[in-house]
Amino acid sequence: MAEVALYRGYVTVGDQVGDIGRVSLYVSETDGKNFVAAADTAARSATKVGLMLASISNLFKGNPNTNKSRGVDAEYVNDAFAFPAVTTDSHLGNKLNVFYSTTLNGLPRNLNFTIPMRDEAEYEFESNGKNVKLDDGADIADLVTQLEDTMLSLYGSAVTITEITVND
Repeated sequence: MAEVALYRGYVTVGDQVGDIGRVSLYVSETDGKNFVAAADTAARSATKVGLMLASISNLFKGNPNTNKSRGVDAEYVNDAFAFPAVTTDSHLGNKLNVFYSTTLNGLPRNLNFTIPMRDEAEYEFESNGKNVKLDDGADIADLVTQLEDTMLSLYGSAVTITEITVND
């Protein structure tokens, strides 16, 4: 397996009824990295990606305040990707629900996200048969450690994993 780097410059815009739209276009690795490495807004705007995104933004009504965000996404694509065999019982609907707590301006918030296509061999259940043991000493314990060490909430605050359940 080899990973191939793909970069996309994007502009996210909002309209008068609260809908969000996004323009996302592939750019070279060099141009994508230059945009990300720029020291400030003026420097980002002067890069090739910044100039391209500005030319797109100039077409939006309400410019520039309708622009919600702009940036570069990096994606590393597995060039050996293959779908699992039909006999593997691998379904995206077999999700793990990960619940976490965080704060918004000091006030507690409880949020969650899902991980698709779980492998039941990688974790143990609590006695209720629905909750996953957070300290099972294997992949789940590692997941909890890595999430709490690295993940930020959408508010930019640290997270604490409170519960993991299966969705079926």
